Amino acid sequence: MKMNLMSFCPLGAVAVLLAMGSPAAAQMGPLCGGRNACAEVTPFLATINDFRTSTSGRYKVLTTSIRFQNKTNRPLILGYVSGSGAAIDDQGNRYAASTIRGIGEISGRNADSKFVLQPGEASDGRFELIWEPARGVVFGLSFELELTIREIVPLPGNQIRLGPEHALHFKALTNNTSFNAPGQAAPSMAQPPVVAPAPAGVPQPAAPPAAAAPQAPVADACAGLQRCYNAGPFIAEVKSVIPSTESRYHVVRLNVRIRNVSGEQLILGYKAGTSSVIDNLGQRYYWGRAGTYDTSVTGIGVVQGGKADPQFVLNPGQSRDATFRLFRNQAPNGGVGNAYNFDVALEQLAVLQSQQIQTVREYSLSFPNLPLAGMGAAPAQSVGEATKALKDIFKKKK
Repeated sequence: MKMNLMSFCPLGAVAVLLAMGSPAAAQMGPLCGGRNACAEVTPFLATINDFRTSTSGRYKVLTTSIRFQNKTNRPLILGYVSGSGAAIDDQGNRYAASTIRGIGEISGRNADSKFVLQPGEASDGRFELIWEPARGVVFGLSFELELTIREIVPLPGNQIRLGPEHALHFKALTNNTSFNAPGQAAPSMAQPPVVAPAPAGVPQPAAPPAAAAPQAPVADACAGLQRCYNAGPFIAEVKSVIPSTESRYHVVRLNVRIRNVSGEQLILGYKAGTSSVIDNLGQRYYWGRAGTYDTSVTGIGVVQGGKADPQFVLNPGQSRDATFRLFRNQAPNGGVGNAYNFDVALEQLAVLQSQQIQTVREYSLSFPNLPLAGMGAAPAQSVGEATKALKDIFKKKK
């Protein structure tokens, strides 16, 4: 998620100082203040938006959304070093990273350079880690998380080289941990973060054209909206959450309104297989089964299997709705949660002159603690509609 820092209070003053070229920016101090959900290195700040534990079949799963904020006065390109993510619980069990969303990966000399942060901007990455416990093994409730983020430096001729690595460490994380959790004080702006200059001998890079997103307005476009996620060029607002029961499944239907808040036309697509829901009991809801098409969304085109549907076009100020349906098996005597955490990845698309479709950027959206029942005017799904949706979910490629 690419964000305008004015919407990321209390760190909005960082962007103001950078934009003004304030001398105070060069004397900024640490912002983490010893907080467990925060890690700070010279070029960026990393804070945990949300940390959740859940169960998926025989696996224990950790899901975390991490926000990266550029502290430098130059564009910053970051990538996750493949295989570096791991978590250890208080019983010594190790969770390994399995799924990465939002931020590109670096594997060997290959690097995805689309995760570009302009000075003062922030954007989110989502990380899932899994562990398969043996029978009778005790699992822990507190975790230490580590991962490595590396800088990517653009060179002439659309080339890149890998820059410094930054090992991040978060400790004493528990279910529902957040940097800005209720009751926690905001980090002090008396000493804003250090502005790191470009490395000696390296020209200050401009963002690659393919990664440039439409400019977001200074004001927070989510102001006054309850279940809203500001992705920079667009906002996404959950208008309704409607649970239902169909056969042996419990189904959650989410209606999301997406609005273009940039000054340019925007094309978005849903990245297949990225939507998930975790309820407050740690139960996971899925888009479907592995090996099937993801037909869990309507209203927006799907990006999957090397193909992208560019039907979801938004002109400046325009809004359109998309509906996501996720389900889980009803366990015997199993409970039903009364709040949901919804995660999904959307891709910004560009149609080239050759009519080929290119992915410009991936945005990882997260909506924590969504309540039961409707929050808007979306109608409930009929039994016939629910049955057809479930059949579609399990329909295999022919």
